[in-house]
Amino acid sequence: MKNWTTEQQAAIDARGSNLLISAAAGSGKTAVLVERIIQIILKDKIDIDRLLIVTFTNAAAGEMRERIAGAIMEEMERKTEQEAHLRRQINLLNRASITTIHSFCIDVVRRHFHIIDVDPGFRIGDITETSIMRLEALEELFEEEYQGAHETFFRLVEAFGGTKEDRPLQDLVLKVYGFIQSQPYPEVWLKEKVGDFSLSIEDFDESLWIKTIKSRIEIQLKGAMDLLNNALSIAQEPGGPEVYEEAILSDLGQISELYDSLTLPITSFYEHLNHINHARLKPSKESDPVLKEESKNLRDKAKGIIKDIKDNIFTVSPEAYVEDLNKLHPLMDYLYQLVTGFTSRYAQKKADRGIVDFNDLEHYGLEILANELVAQEYQQRFEYIFVDEYQDSNIVQETLIQSIKRKDNLFMVGDVKQSIYRFRLADPSLFIEKYETFGEKEGDINRRIDLAKNFRSRGEVLAGVNYLFKYIMSKELGEIGYDHRAALYQGASFESIKEPSIEVNLIEKNMEIDEDIEEELQELADIEVEARIIAKRIKDLLNEEIYDEKNEVYRRLEFKDIVVLLRTTKNWAQSFLEAFIREGIPAYADANTGYFEAIEVGMFLNLLKVIDNKRQDIPLISVMRSPIGEFTTAELIDIRINDKNGTYYDAIEKYIEKNEDALKDKLVSFIEKLNKWGNEARYIKIDQFIWKLLMDTGFYYYVGAMPGGLQRQANLRILFDRASQFEKTSIKGLFNFIKFIEKLQGSKGDMGAAKILGENDNVVRIMSIHKSKGLEFPVVIAAGMGKNFNLRDTSADVLLHKDLGLGPKFVDSNLRTYRDSIAKLAMKDQIKIESLSEEMRILYVAFTRPKDKLIIVGSLRKIDRLVTNWNQADNIYSLMNAKSYLDWIGAALIKHPHGEVLRELGDFEFNELKYKAEDSKWTVNILGRQAVVLEEHEKRLKEEEYKEKLTHFNREDFSPHRHTEHKEEIDNRLNWQYPYPQATVIPSKLSVSDIKKANMGEMDSIVHQIPTLVKTPKFMEGKKALTAAERGTIIHFVLQHLALNQVGSEEEISQQIDLMVARELITEEEAQVVNVGKIVNYFKSEIGKRMLGAEKVYRESPFIIEKSAKDVIHGLSENLEEKLLVQGVIDCYFEEMDGLVLVDYKNDIVLNGDTASIMTRYDVQLMMYAEALERITGKQVKETYLYLFDVDQGVKR
Repeated sequence: MKNWTTEQQAAIDARGSNLLISAAAGSGKTAVLVERIIQIILKDKIDIDRLLIVTFTNAAAGEMRERIAGAIMEEMERKTEQEAHLRRQINLLNRASITTIHSFCIDVVRRHFHIIDVDPGFRIGDITETSIMRLEALEELFEEEYQGAHETFFRLVEAFGGTKEDRPLQDLVLKVYGFIQSQPYPEVWLKEKVGDFSLSIEDFDESLWIKTIKSRIEIQLKGAMDLLNNALSIAQEPGGPEVYEEAILSDLGQISELYDSLTLPITSFYEHLNHINHARLKPSKESDPVLKEESKNLRDKAKGIIKDIKDNIFTVSPEAYVEDLNKLHPLMDYLYQLVTGFTSRYAQKKADRGIVDFNDLEHYGLEILANELVAQEYQQRFEYIFVDEYQDSNIVQETLIQSIKRKDNLFMVGDVKQSIYRFRLADPSLFIEKYETFGEKEGDINRRIDLAKNFRSRGEVLAGVNYLFKYIMSKELGEIGYDHRAALYQGASFESIKEPSIEVNLIEKNMEIDEDIEEELQELADIEVEARIIAKRIKDLLNEEIYDEKNEVYRRLEFKDIVVLLRTTKNWAQSFLEAFIREGIPAYADANTGYFEAIEVGMFLNLLKVIDNKRQDIPLISVMRSPIGEFTTAELIDIRINDKNGTYYDAIEKYIEKNEDALKDKLVSFIEKLNKWGNEARYIKIDQFIWKLLMDTGFYYYVGAMPGGLQRQANLRILFDRASQFEKTSIKGLFNFIKFIEKLQGSKGDMGAAKILGENDNVVRIMSIHKSKGLEFPVVIAAGMGKNFNLRDTSADVLLHKDLGLGPKFVDSNLRTYRDSIAKLAMKDQIKIESLSEEMRILYVAFTRPKDKLIIVGSLRKIDRLVTNWNQADNIYSLMNAKSYLDWIGAALIKHPHGEVLRELGDFEFNELKYKAEDSKWTVNILGRQAVVLEEHEKRLKEEEYKEKLTHFNREDFSPHRHTEHKEEIDNRLNWQYPYPQATVIPSKLSVSDIKKANMGEMDSIVHQIPTLVKTPKFMEGKKALTAAERGTIIHFVLQHLALNQVGSEEEISQQIDLMVARELITEEEAQVVNVGKIVNYFKSEIGKRMLGAEKVYRESPFIIEKSAKDVIHGLSENLEEKLLVQGVIDCYFEEMDGLVLVDYKNDIVLNGDTASIMTRYDVQLMMYAEALERITGKQVKETYLYLFDVDQGVKR
């Protein structure tokens, strides 16, 4: 029996209330959730299918199902009186509602589709298909708008379109559409927010925009007053500039009055702001220069805050801002019309194809559950509702859950400090609102239970995390205060290890210039330097030991014990991989980007582009220079010299026309290949074509021989898979596939490289912090901590916010100028604060992954200057102006007893009165670039030396006898050829109908079936008739399913065919092509009568047999031992006393009664059928017949 903590037990046992479980990192929330479910099953006798358990991902749902199954099986092993009840739960588990919110919505919509009039046979649209449909709907919408020529539309294009095209406005429509899907009623929300732009100066003061701006200014003014108070303290110190006191006190008084005016109308605040006047500082010759400079700098920073408010917020008067908003109103209203127009077109396209997307599922579910009877059905169905990872919910999901919950049956578990999915429109405020309002007493209808004990990390890690986040995380920044309730407490005991302190490595980007080192090396990318330093640290770690709890022994660290966490893997992961490989460290990057940057993918996409259109210079030259084209650089230059002005393909044509040499022959062969592939692309499915191209060019095997070959081949297989998905859509062809891939790249829809490693492989993992959520590792290296925060979200022309609505720039088309509207200014500040809060929570997730050791690494420029800012960063304003994670970490560490290294850089003293001693242990190192650069310099010198030796290698300088013993072996290996080249092109399986084609000259036609090209467009064809092959298939199907005791007349057979139509085995159109008279004639023929009289009749019997390839395919070597499988379907055979009789049906037209030629055509096929039948049954086939329906005659072989 597990020993649960008091809080865990309370979360398991509590009933009769809505529970919010605030579960800190590593607190065992999933174990608690599973145990609560088990106890509800055991104690409350509630079946598992009466519970709704909502998880964040399908993988989490699968894991949850497995955990619950394991827990139930464990209980069953106890052999209690509940065994029968538990067995019932195992049976019910497969239909239990353990699901994501999207899967739950699918169930709701399928059950109640009639309420919203949606096709019950809907399917979830593939991302490829829905992306193309969105683009089509958008293009149609804008085409119609241009034809309508509405003045407001053109103003909207001018204001928010690009300088050369309207793509930015189209992107804006898609952006707004995507954003509003996180609202329960998207179009209602958008209409309401557009209405906010029509307001008076009185309304303006009460608007959420002004309240947000006032809140931001309040923080700024507090920061300014803190800076001035610090400046005043320094001025009053012994030796300080006392004469500064008067000016500083004047500033403090004015800013204090300005702060108080925030409670007044915004126009009053604006007047106070414009009347602020800073006095000049009086000369202070007697003062300490250092104190004087420090006090002056602090005052200047405070003045800079006031200037920032004037220059960046109140650039114009409040009245002017109101006028801007009213002018923007018609534009925003028209944007609303564009979004709704797009929504209806996109919805219609989806309806036409019977598909829905994930956003539809949520909103359809909401629409259905708005019906009280349906909502009551689900309220009665689910005794308890569980929501995992509640901090990542949005308002749509919240509304869904609220509509089906009872007053006291909701269990929500999560940790708002780990809410890191705002980019997916997650809304942590939902969790925070409940966190702050739910009671903590037993019996409260809305109750909160905190799980604060961490069972993952050792005490030194927890102490460091607590120290850091107690200093930097607050309600204003982080969206939750890091108090005793939020702190982590050690829940497990750990054996001691060497150096458990948290390690911080700060890399100084600046370095002294060494004239002997080339400039390129001195400019070695910061990422590369950081990666190489980390690689060396990893090699050192392998000599350290950790305690293995599972085996209860100390052991050395392995590669798989180490993870490198990055804020983003883009541009970083590859540099780290290369650095690790150089150092002999096996590594794997779990990245979702970089796929299209892979050289093998880019090269192959260029080949597809050239096949589609040869007049594309860059792709063409790329393919020609690659192993596919095998042209040298000199040859490419020779070609271009022939025509310097046209396209490169023009130059190729002119070279072929003017020259007679080997290069011409090479070009002709290359162009012939491109033309051949281009022709094949017209009729082969795109996925099959891509695979054929990989085989024809040998490119798949070429990249397999490159370093990282397995990964490269896997990347190409992903392209093949993506083509297979594309082939299932209504859009076909190579051109459209290339267009789709380009749009995927253009919309930043990059994919991650293929996954080829398992979780137990002994490699260092490189992953994003987001990917690490929920995982744990013995050693975590948090890298890239000096990278600047990405706050570019605030630079868009139109910002979007769930509360503040739309934040557009204001464009004056007459003056050709623009400025930020007050709505955008408010949003910029709010989004910045929310983004920084999310960054802080991301940092928390990273630092709570390690079990034993946390190593922090980051690169900075001019650390000696930064420490001054860190030393002064002791308020919210300073923390909000941090540029990177290291600004937060440094600001905390410089005030820690172990921050001596940082304080020495700035010549600061540790203030023991202001900052208490801490239990956390930190080791801070300042590292430089020089060592890495010098090492690389030496390595390059050795490479140049080796290259020089190889370049001037002279065989005669070496004794031939020293190399003879290896020469023969080397020659054998390099010149080796596979002894059975024919075997490489033989299919592994052939159908009987393909055997007649199976000779070496027609092998390609076996692999790729070429359909008949229809020259007439489909819309001109009318109702398309069935092909001969399709008619033959239908007749075979009917003959297979006819009851043989009811085939005596046309009426009996017609009745059976009608029954097939009624059962939807065939369509009415298919039934009409069946010539019932011909079938009656068959059964009245001699062979038909024998079949009806036989004891046993077998119809449509499939088979697969193994045959020697040389016996099936003509022209193969007699020495070839290759085998292949032959598959087919025997139309009919029956047993008589002395053997089997085989019948094959044919619909071929017989000209002039020439049945012999038909028999000759199918002789090999009949022989194969007979052989297969004899080998499978062990009985002799005594007779073989073709039954020719055209002449109603059975022909014996």
